[in-house]
Amino acid sequence: MSYRGRVLIINNLVSCGLWHKLACVDLPAALLKQLQSIIEDFFRVFWDFFCLHWVPQSKLFLPKEEGGQGLIHLSSRVATFRLQFVQRFLTGPADMVWRPVASSIFKRANGLGLDSTLFLMNLDCFYLCNLLVFHQNLYKTWTLFTWSSLDPTLSLHWLLEEPLVHGAWLDVQDLSVPGLTHALCSTANTTLRRIVDMAGPDLSDTEAVASVLGQRSAHLMDSDELSLWNQKTD
Repeated sequence: MSYRGRVLIINNLVSCGLWHKLACVDLPAALLKQLQSIIEDFFRVFWDFFCLHWVPQSKLFLPKEEGGQGLIHLSSRVATFRLQFVQRFLTGPADMVWRPVASSIFKRANGLGLDSTLFLMNLDCFYLCNLLVFHQNLYKTWTLFTWSSLDPTLSLHWLLEEPLVHGAWLDVQDLSVPGLTHALCSTANTTLRRIVDMAGPDLSDTEAVASVLGQRSAHLMDSDELSLWNQKTD
């Protein structure tokens, strides 16, 4: 059997039997690595039998037009499935039947009560251990890419949903207010909407905010954090 025939068998017959499972379940890394090794061994037999020079692994999974063999790479395909899930959750139809379930699971992350806006924060700043492994890996796959916000949103709804902590666009904590993030998270005031509800549309009522956030946020009245949020949203 030619090497192209082996690639077709692996990609179209063997691997396709795994796609549905891999799209729904996260296999242990060791098992996934073992499956990948079996696939490569099946392909390697052809090269060993004819004493051909073995293709470097760096080229084995490249498309044929780029000088590779086009062999499927399971870990990369799993990452693709996870990114597709995130894309559907963030931009898909609002009536998807699984969205409320996924949203309720995401809101358990670090006790923040956030779902889609979690992807706007630095995930290294908080723990994901209280999420299912599948959902933890969604965030880990998301961090494979570098992203940045475009121009400030013109939508008032999404502006008010912007998170205020953990490296988000409106995270203004600095050394002058070391306890700001803790105060916001412990009182579940992690979005701009909650601050606007307390401080008013012009974000001027610092006493109301300090009262809700508690003693640890008393420095807020002197640090002008509300003014910084005001400047960012202008």
